[in-house]
Amino acid sequence: MAVVLFQSIMSINQNLHIMKQRGCAWILTGLYYGDEGKGKIVDLLAEKVDLVVRFQGGANAGHTLVNQGEKIILHLIPSGIMRPNVKCIIGSGVAFDPEIGLEEIKTLVAANIIKDFSQLLISDQASLLLPIQKILDQAREQERVKIGTTGRGIGPLYEDRNSRRGLILGDLYASDLAGKVDNLLAEKNCLLQYYYGLPPVRTDEVLEWLEPFKSEFAPFRLANLPQFIDENLSCGQNILFEGAQGAFLDTWNGTYPFVTSSATTAGSACATSGFGPSDVDLVIGVAKAYSTRVGEGPFVAEESNGTGEWLRQQGQEFGATTGRPRRCGWIDLPALKQAVRMNGTTNLALTKLDVLAGSKEIKAVVDYEYQDKKLNYYPTNLEVMKNLKPIYKSFPGFSEDISIYGSYHRLPKAARHYVEFIQDYLDVPVSLIGVGPDRNHIIDRGF
Repeated sequence: MAVVLFQSIMSINQNLHIMKQRGCAWILTGLYYGDEGKGKIVDLLAEKVDLVVRFQGGANAGHTLVNQGEKIILHLIPSGIMRPNVKCIIGSGVAFDPEIGLEEIKTLVAANIIKDFSQLLISDQASLLLPIQKILDQAREQERVKIGTTGRGIGPLYEDRNSRRGLILGDLYASDLAGKVDNLLAEKNCLLQYYYGLPPVRTDEVLEWLEPFKSEFAPFRLANLPQFIDENLSCGQNILFEGAQGAFLDTWNGTYPFVTSSATTAGSACATSGFGPSDVDLVIGVAKAYSTRVGEGPFVAEESNGTGEWLRQQGQEFGATTGRPRRCGWIDLPALKQAVRMNGTTNLALTKLDVLAGSKEIKAVVDYEYQDKKLNYYPTNLEVMKNLKPIYKSFPGFSEDISIYGSYHRLPKAARHYVEFIQDYLDVPVSLIGVGPDRNHIIDRGF
């Protein structure tokens, strides 16, 4: 009996040892309406991982990185590409625009950032974005109900993916590519001609357009993403899954219909990349120290006044993809609380705290008022949201240039008080704090 018990204990210890050798999986998501500064946080965390996987979205996202004063904007390539020892993967859930993807690759090669093609892989299952999808996207924005899309074709692409008409990267090398294109165009041309009054697109035009990409992307193909992820985790490699947009642009749980066309929350990383939730170790949520939104849709915290303009100019809040001015307001904590729930957020990265420097007073939305009653939660009903009034808590401001401070305890007392209130409200540790534009302007509180 004692021998059997000893053997059982040894077996358990061996299994635990094996489990400990498995690498870590981290997921990074935005907690607002996008533009939270995710790219910069990915760039920082890439120091701690071996692979970065972009898991959804397309070229409608824009991640801005600043390294020693040099600004680089990425739309499709994972932000970990700035780290030469990190392998980056464009995942199966991404809307891959081959023109933009190829342009980014060439730019990064010319800048000596991509030195070896093995630094980047693209899943064969990634959806391939075609010009006809952009044409449809832009035509729809002329309709009565504007969503405020970037016009990059993302919505039509995901529709085609879900209706099983779309192309994927692997189809470039399929013997029946022409038939797949025919199948896609049959429906799309009906819409173009008979609904929007636009000329149809011919199959031979699309095939001619696709032809050069076959050789360009051949070195980057990844045939089996789920197997690739499991093999790397199994041999102790750490993986960061990078999301695009933000929680309230999630197609299922966002401010529908004013949302993007993919699932933006942490669970989407598992669903699109083919690994299980039990492998997830951390979920890092990124939020600004204030709030912004681009495009149409409800935005309770919006300041359509001098305060909003001050935040816009201080934070240079103009879209990296479109250049559109972002709508700005104070931080909305009930909304963030909802986003934390939706993502299962374990750690918070608070970006652009430095933008608030110079304000005598800082505000935070802590509750809402609806029909003379207080709401302490973020409602999901659009009609209710239209009639919400924010209830604020005020904090003393600070005037110091906090980008010069490398540790949390050196920050002004007012800045620390504001951060700690956010942390207590959300019941999530603020592990990273952005205090300036450069990649080294981040305070790590023991992440």
